[in-house]
Amino acid sequence: MRTHAHGTPIQDPLAAACATRGVVKAMLEATARRLQGLSPRAGARAPGTHELRENATLRLEPRRRGVTVRARAGSFLVTQEGDPIDHVLEPGDGFRTGRRGRVVAWALSGGALEVDLAA
Repeated sequence: MRTHAHGTPIQDPLAAACATRGVVKAMLEATARRLQGLSPRAGARAPGTHELRENATLRLEPRRRGVTVRARAGSFLVTQEGDPIDHVLEPGDGFRTGRRGRVVAWALSGGALEVDLAA
């Protein structure tokens, strides 16, 4: 193993990036589990506007047709199971899933998130 001059191991940048993504995903999932009783827990049949305080999460379980989420106020990080890309939504931005796979929205700031069933 290669080391820096002061003796600490040199970490591969790709491995570090992958590890960081895994840590962030694990943190989001742990936060979603921890806050299930405090934040709305919704299925794909829970359309409407959800008010979320900072650091709260909204967990969605889309069915076959997916869901559309739109930021009405505040900023949100939205991630979907099986999708390698996370989406940051600002007011007016939206994200549509076209398939099944748990969706978690994390409020980066307090705000309102609208959930619509995909047509």
